[in-house]
Amino acid sequence: MREYELAAKFFNLCRSRGIQGSNTDFLICACSAQWGVPVLTKDADFGRFAELVPVKRYALPNA
Repeated sequence: MREYELAAKFFNLCRSRGIQGSNTDFLICACSAQWGVPVLTKDADFGRFAELVPVKRYALPNA
């Protein structure tokens, strides 16, 4: 499956459960899941996405 198709599936799944995110965020999640690399972020939204989609993240502490 192409990353943009997976991103659309992630978007629809999260949206159906009340979790909103941008198209770009879900494309990042899809690339992370497909390529097996974590997302390095301060954005708390990725923690919410990780509850439903197989994205791994490294959370940075707030500066």
